[in-house]
Amino acid sequence: LHIGSLVFSGLLPVAKAGEHCPAVDWPAALRRDAERQADHDPARALAQATSIPPFLATRLLEEYGEEAARLVRGWQQRAPWCLRANTLHTTRDGLQAALAERGLRTSPGAFGPDALTLAAEVELHRLPEFENGWFELQDEASQLIVELLAVPARGLVIDWCAGAGGKTLAIGARMQNRGRLLALDRNNRRLSELKKRAARA
Repeated sequence: LHIGSLVFSGLLPVAKAGEHCPAVDWPAALRRDAERQADHDPARALAQATSIPPFLATRLLEEYGEEAARLVRGWQQRAPWCLRANTLHTTRDGLQAALAERGLRTSPGAFGPDALTLAAEVELHRLPEFENGWFELQDEASQLIVELLAVPARGLVIDWCAGAGGKTLAIGARMQNRGRLLALDRNNRRLSELKKRAARA
């Protein structure tokens, strides 16, 4: 990728690039890049630059205009490792302090009240805090979905597409284990995983 950027910017001759990456047809790549830059159709240019389908590029440009490219690049970045503190056992601050004692640096999530972002990827499944159900590995966007729900304190909640249960467990924590929570999914293997996670949580 670094060699490609040097070639496309004119800083590395094609012959030199061929020595480093002989499997790439560099003249063809340069021609294709020139065609892309000469193409004045913004949707086609966005689709080619970001490897998304043209129909999606068109829709994004209609809805987000100049922000579309930045939005797609954001999607294509690897999401940070994020934890959800299980409020049935601890608080976000309590979890952060416990992990700090083990030398793990975290920071509060940008939006989720129970979210902690890890500074680096680590082996979490061996930590006592994990084994004792203090947290789940769950991206912040999934956590925010639960924040948007009007979860009844003592009512019935049905999760029709529970999968392995990340959001199901977050709903249960919001309900403080009062009321009923029914988890359904077509995949029995994923529901088996949910049973293990629920027992730990």
